[in-house]
Amino acid sequence: MKDELKKIYATALNKLTRKDLSVYQMKTYLQEKVDDKDLVDDVISLLIDRRFLNDKRLIDEVITSLRSKGYGQYRIEKNLEKYQFDSQLVNSYLMDVSVKSLSDLDQAIKQIDVISYRGSKKQVVKKIQDKLIRKGFSISQVTTSVSDDIIDYDEFDSCLLDVYKLFKHESDEYIIKNKLYQKGYQKQTILNALERREANEDK
Repeated sequence: MKDELKKIYATALNKLTRKDLSVYQMKTYLQEKVDDKDLVDDVISLLIDRRFLNDKRLIDEVITSLRSKGYGQYRIEKNLEKYQFDSQLVNSYLMDVSVKSLSDLDQAIKQIDVISYRGSKKQVVKKIQDKLIRKGFSISQVTTSVSDDIIDYDEFDSCLLDVYKLFKHESDEYIIKNKLYQKGYQKQTILNALERREANEDK
């Protein structure tokens, strides 16, 4: 192996000890780093032959990692862009992601700590939907899988807290009821919260 080739090869290996790169990323890195551009393709071929560069292995690791973080297909597809993998390779893996997307969504929903949310059930459902859509799951899948009748959340405590807050600045119960309705609280929840406050005030 020529001295210059060895030098470029060592540069590439040194980079790979810190971070896995795709073939495209490594080629771009070397072309920016070394003077002899003609040897870059030879080094890339060596790295592929010796399995230091393997796009199929890398895309599998990247997608597995993203799925474990609860990301959906659209977010995964966006994350893959920087690697510039072969389009056929990407499409084959995304097809598999698409097939598994519903089970991934179900798993992501199970990992959500509903207790950490506050507000009306309608507000909480909307927050959870928005979070999952930002993670890359499709709007249709999310709205079907996350709805009022699926999410187990008791809005009473949040409603009672909002009742006390509103009474600090407003004494008209009719106005307070309307503000609570606007927040999405159920009628019965509002009545129960108002009754609880009145009972506490009478003590």
